[in-house]
Amino acid sequence: MPGLANAHDHARTFRNTAFGAFDRPLEGWLFYLGVVPGVDPYLGAATALARSAQRGVGRVMVHYTRAQGLTDPVTEAMAVARAAHDVGTPVGFAVALRDRQPIAYAESLQVLAQLPVAIRASVASRLAGPPASPATQMALADEIATACAGDGFNVQYGPTGVQWCSDELLGLVAAASAHNSRQVHMHLLETRYQREWADYSYPGGIVAHLKAIGLLSPRLTLAHCTYARADELEMIAEAGAVIAVNTSSNLGLRS
Repeated sequence: MPGLANAHDHARTFRNTAFGAFDRPLEGWLFYLGVVPGVDPYLGAATALARSAQRGVGRVMVHYTRAQGLTDPVTEAMAVARAAHDVGTPVGFAVALRDRQPIAYAESLQVLAQLPVAIRASVASRLAGPPASPATQMALADEIATACAGDGFNVQYGPTGVQWCSDELLGLVAAASAHNSRQVHMHLLETRYQREWADYSYPGGIVAHLKAIGLLSPRLTLAHCTYARADELEMIAEAGAVIAVNTSSNLGLRS
């Protein structure tokens, strides 16, 4: 029997249970990832990939949304590529891209205004720092691809989700992917709160919006889509895009 394929993972060194996140909604624990200490990126990736290999997984799609942060992004990605090679696991590596709404599904100033005055500055400093520009992030993703892409390590664009990415950033991803044929991996409609946000922010339909900006294509994989509607699923299928259904994660997040 060939090795199984994990079509959506994050290659985290520590399981969510390590910080009490199991069986809790995503929005209730996501920020705890910020207090997980960084480790050597090679050891972290090797640990996660070897753990998967022990359970019969032969290929892993890694949406690398939480960098260890102990070195520059290119060097870290190279360490992950080396770990994948040494473990013997082919990896798709999506470089995380995001540039908005770092605290909640709303603009940061709106969220901060709802918090007690005593903690606003602390929350802002930890979670709401200015992001790199969309162009800078795209250039970094391309630099990582140049440095790391090769046999068994497929570098992709990894916008984290529409709620975390501006239309400008998603438009650049769509244009770059159309130009260089690089694949795109992105979360979509993972939780009911994301569904509510999408309906409020894109009354014409969030999937229709992705189609309008050119992101829907055979190069796109959408993770979860737990709360996608029938017409949205049809639109995704017609575009030739792929959905990675992560049932165990959905159950663990009560989605």
